[in-house]
Amino acid sequence: MLRGISGRSTPAEISLGRFVDGGGAYAQVILRDISERKRAETQIQRQVSQLTSLHAIGVAITASLELTITLEILLDRLIEQLHVDAASVLLLNKNSQLLELIASRGMPAELQVTMRPDEGLAGVAFLAHRPVAISNLTPNPSAHPRDRLLASLYVSYFAVPLRARGEMKGVIEIAQRTPLEPDQHWWVFLNALAMQGAIAIDTAALFEQLQRAHAELQHSYDATIEGWSRALDL
Repeated sequence: MLRGISGRSTPAEISLGRFVDGGGAYAQVILRDISERKRAETQIQRQVSQLTSLHAIGVAITASLELTITLEILLDRLIEQLHVDAASVLLLNKNSQLLELIASRGMPAELQVTMRPDEGLAGVAFLAHRPVAISNLTPNPSAHPRDRLLASLYVSYFAVPLRARGEMKGVIEIAQRTPLEPDQHWWVFLNALAMQGAIAIDTAALFEQLQRAHAELQHSYDATIEGWSRALDL
């Protein structure tokens, strides 16, 4: 690192050499600004780390059919890679038609509530099928009570819909206590995580349907055998 007169440090590469001519021997020092190379290396390391996280989530989806465990791993990776304070997953309950908090990291208990899909900021992301990004949350007396509490605890808020096979599954929420202006790479990773989360939710739902179908088939088989047994007795 080279420090300039202004105090700013710049990554630099130093090459030393020696040459001789008719006037004598001389030392040669070459300084090269390598800021761009360092930025490229940092970006590559960041991308490798994010790909590793996505791979770990994919392994969790295939290795475990316990949805809560998979989503908790997803949130751990999200907070680690995006450097945010809190995150949660709201899942639509098809029976009650309510958004229920199924996994959370850093969210206080007061925010872990059930809500209708048309309520609050999470409901906006769910119904509009698009992300919600607010870098400066401000208290609004007419807002949903949960949104007012969010504004009192956090400065930045993001919500991304979870969608699989054309069907809305829920919402991923992110909250930060300081202003946050995410770049394109941040959004790409978040959208990739949302896709992984939607796949995990859909996979768990399919497995539950298979279990239900198997139980019904087993019940029908037992009933058929019992009917045949009574017929033979007659």
